[in-house]
Amino acid sequence: MKSYMKMNLTKNTFIFIINYKILINIVLIIITLSEDIRVNMFNRLIYHMMFGNFLLEKGNNFLKKTISGVDLYEEELKKENEVLIEAAKKLNITVIDHGSGMLEFRHGGKQTFIKGNATEIESAISHKIAGDKFLVSQILSEHKLPVAKSAYFTLEQFDEAKEYFHQSKKPVVIKPRRGTSGGVGITARVTSLRQFRESFYLATFYDKYVMVEEFIEGENIRMLILNDQLLSAVRRVPAYVIGDGKSSIRQLIKITNRERVNSKAFPKLWPITINTDFYNTLKEQKLTLGYIPEKNQRIYVKTVCNGHQGGIVEEVTRTVHPDFISMSIKSLKYCRVAFGGVDLITGDISKPFKKTWGIINEINTTPSFYGHYQASNQSDVEDAAGKFLKLVLNISDH
Repeated sequence: MKSYMKMNLTKNTFIFIINYKILINIVLIIITLSEDIRVNMFNRLIYHMMFGNFLLEKGNNFLKKTISGVDLYEEELKKENEVLIEAAKKLNITVIDHGSGMLEFRHGGKQTFIKGNATEIESAISHKIAGDKFLVSQILSEHKLPVAKSAYFTLEQFDEAKEYFHQSKKPVVIKPRRGTSGGVGITARVTSLRQFRESFYLATFYDKYVMVEEFIEGENIRMLILNDQLLSAVRRVPAYVIGDGKSSIRQLIKITNRERVNSKAFPKLWPITINTDFYNTLKEQKLTLGYIPEKNQRIYVKTVCNGHQGGIVEEVTRTVHPDFISMSIKSLKYCRVAFGGVDLITGDISKPFKKTWGIINEINTTPSFYGHYQASNQSDVEDAAGKFLKLVLNISDH
């Protein structure tokens, strides 16, 4: 027995020495490589580690869905449809549920089909145009509408993207050129090379092309428009937590998310997501998850203003200046869109454009109705779904 243990120990020692020598040789080889090759190897390592974590997260989400039986897409679809059905009841509109989320609305010989926030109004090309954030920016710029400066790159063009970042005014926003619904893959307020690299790699998981865009500080406004009519406007506020004087940021987020998930009230807010934007926002404030905010202290934990990322909204329809309504209507028309959500960033939405400033950030052809009913100032909420149905079905106020 002792002889066996001694032999086994000798064997393990021998294996350790061999592996150690191999490791030393690898290190020596790496040292002899040029700096460009070493940097490239390091970048590849970071990318594959992030991609591995991305796949693990997707796998975990799939398992959660399978085990719980809860389909998040179906849940979101249900929320959107409930808002539309409630609005239809108030207007005596007949609603036919065709299953799998497809609703038909009939009134006075007219009809329209809607599935959540997808309508039959737009053409296929309208969706393609609006879904391409860089193309939208180019079209609006050609028509002299204000947009943020931006460029796009592929993963193979990372070095060019990095050089563009170095020459750009900081901070910047990194996002997929297409497929940014729900704020996925977007990282705002990027200032360091490390943040840039991680944010760029994250965006490539959602689209082949990655946009590097000038970050604009200001009010984030979502304008919901049908043709030349403003249905609702909300100010989008990034996710935050309120301190109680004893709980850490980590604990406050758990408490907030638990309350939101278990809430039976209407409207129901989405949980705060933990991602690259979350960590960058905390780092910008020199905060950690263990920090304990003072009682009633508001700590913003996200920079991306999106309800699906845990943000909230405030109804501002009655205070929007006509200049911004006109600007939003024009932007939709130039992009061949009839019904859409126009995202603006401005200094003050209530003032004339000449007395403040503003840019058009994005256009969305499948804007959420439900998101406009989540406003914290519930007494001011506009019935956006009701206005939409009245216009589409030609229902007069009399």
